[in-house]
Amino acid sequence: MAVYIMEGPLSKWTNVMKGWQYRWFVLDDNAGLLSYYTSKEKMMRGSRRGCVRLRDAIIGIDDEDDSTFTITVDQKVFHFQARDDDERKEWTGALEDTILRHSQRQVEPHFVPSLEEFDRKLAEADAYLQLLIENVQAIEEKSAKSESATDKQSVDGILVAAKEMIEAITKSIMLLQLAKTAVTSNSPQNNPPQIIFSNNRTAGGDGRRDGDYDKDTSIGTSVDGEVVVRPETHDVVATTSSENDDMTECDTDLVPTAPKAPHLPLPTET
Repeated sequence: MAVYIMEGPLSKWTNVMKGWQYRWFVLDDNAGLLSYYTSKEKMMRGSRRGCVRLRDAIIGIDDEDDSTFTITVDQKVFHFQARDDDERKEWTGALEDTILRHSQRQVEPHFVPSLEEFDRKLAEADAYLQLLIENVQAIEEKSAKSESATDKQSVDGILVAAKEMIEAITKSIMLLQLAKTAVTSNSPQNNPPQIIFSNNRTAGGDGRRDGDYDKDTSIGTSVDGEVVVRPETHDVVATTSSENDDMTECDTDLVPTAPKAPHLPLPTET
């Protein structure tokens, strides 16, 4: 069941209407998505316009404006406008918490593989292999006692596949053991080199990150002729977008960065 930690109205920049458009947003902390709808009523009916995937996203704040912010992910930028600075802080704080939780789930920082862990996993695999062998042997014994030719034929097919699996797993375990021996014998200290995985990310010079999944656009299909232009801080990119209300899946929103727009009051829902 989805866990919604925040919902409410924001304006989203679209080039279709050349400005800010009212949307009802729902932040799903469990799924790591910021979904949006054309109205609260559409949200209640489950008619989603689009969504922004928040894992590895970056929140951008414009110091010259007290209500707008951006979400950047997968090299795409999306612009949003709150009513005031307090509402913007509320949204960006909740978004950053969700981003942090979902980004940390990918890889534990500074995870160091060890020979002890390798040996433990190898022992587990060997134990499961022995269980499989014992079960196959038990099935063979029952099959030998069966008087039904049809049952024996069915069981024989299962046994053939099971024995092939046993052979493949046995070879895999042997190869892993040989690899371990090779690594330990070539290591100066009889230990494999440490490999450190880190989920650190980098951002551009302006501190903003990139990306989003969205329904307001579709790749290579011009439905309503939206043209997206990056501002002066990015390369110029043109794409097309779709504003179909009946879309219910999250497609890639190709809106990179909208041109700077004057501060507009949040439109009221009609």
